[in-house]
Amino acid sequence: WFILSGHTEPEFIASGLLTATLAIFMANWLIASKSRSFPSLVGLTMGTIKFILIYLPWLLWQILLSNLHVAKLILHPSLPVQPTIVQFEASLESEATQ
Repeated sequence: WFILSGHTEPEFIASGLLTATLAIFMANWLIASKSRSFPSLVGLTMGTIKFILIYLPWLLWQILLSNLHVAKLILHPSLPVQPTIVQFEASLESEATQ
């Protein structure tokens, strides 16, 4: 996020570091609180590993299907979309909302 956003203000850096630190502590707490019936990498239980092995192929399949659906909609000869350009005035008060 830091590299892609281009924001180098101290408050953004501090909030990013704080958020990352909290995420690390929460993840460690969640991993440590699970019962470890089988020793495995990074404290993952066999149930978690089994869930990942079942869920990941399903997720990848769903992503592939949705990509094919979007490609079909875009490449369809009689595209049912009417692209237009809309211009409007917005009263944004702060630089962050612009």
